[in-house]
Amino acid sequence: MNAYSSVEMALKFTLNDIKQKGFVTSPRGRESKELIGHGYVLTNPRNRIVGFEARDLNPFYLIGNLLWVLRQSNKLDIICYYNPRGYMFSDDGEILRGAYGKRIFDFDGVNQWNNVIKELKVDPDSRRAVINFFLPQHDWTGSLDTPCTTDIQFFLRDNKLHLVNHMRSQSAAFVQPYDAFLMTMLQELLANELGVELGIYKHICGSYHYFTNEEGMVDKIIASTDYTPEMPKMEGGMAEVKKLLQFENLARLEAIKSSHIGLAVDFGYLAEELQRLNLNSYWTYIGEVLLAKALHFTGSGYYSKFVKELKDNPFQKLLLNN
Repeated sequence: MNAYSSVEMALKFTLNDIKQKGFVTSPRGRESKELIGHGYVLTNPRNRIVGFEARDLNPFYLIGNLLWVLRQSNKLDIICYYNPRGYMFSDDGEILRGAYGKRIFDFDGVNQWNNVIKELKVDPDSRRAVINFFLPQHDWTGSLDTPCTTDIQFFLRDNKLHLVNHMRSQSAAFVQPYDAFLMTMLQELLANELGVELGIYKHICGSYHYFTNEEGMVDKIIASTDYTPEMPKMEGGMAEVKKLLQFENLARLEAIKSSHIGLAVDFGYLAEELQRLNLNSYWTYIGEVLLAKALHFTGSGYYSKFVKELKDNPFQKLLLNN
């Protein structure tokens, strides 16, 4: 398995692997090129943002999905504020049955996140620090939303937390940048909760594929050279997350309320509320993305000016492209 220093490099080279060596298959009638049992090693999980113009990643969904997971939610209305395509995968129009946050933190009443922390504190050399996503009693039911991740496994070695992500299926060009971002953020957050350093990340896929109608985009990604700097070291842990989730809820509801009456969201009010939380700089960057989303959602003319002022924010490049 090849090792790369960034998700962008991993994306470029693994897409080229599929293009050169993949074979054509058509599950559920949609043609794709696929490699079986493929993946990569990420030596620097902080270098997790895919900022290629050719990929045009949605920064709002990148952050919204992370916080939706950390909110331990499966509610459709929350995630559809960031990505309306979520409605396509709901069985009942209210929840997503395969929601990762629900499965990590409240899977049939089991908090797998806390169990992993307890396990690694009791036995740092444990091989049992596993979080499961795919279970037969839930996922052989014909649901529209079946988890692509089967499990993630944490290893604490030499005071570094390593993560192995096992996926049954991975849309390499379209979804993989979001998945790698989410999983490496969870990895670093857990490392902070344990008080250890960040290790490597391994991404292993049963089916690693792209759809043939994406080949034009794939070729542009493979040729891309507009690389994105790594994120800074994460400061703090779940205490900061809990405060940020308060702001996420406020910004989302204020934006939706404003859009219903045809007004731009009140930037000054939300900016003051974000500052009032007294978050450290790392989580303030994420809060700024939430504020930008509220401006963007309501069509505020202040969006461009605000984003251009976010000089140190690691998501500025993505925000300027939206």
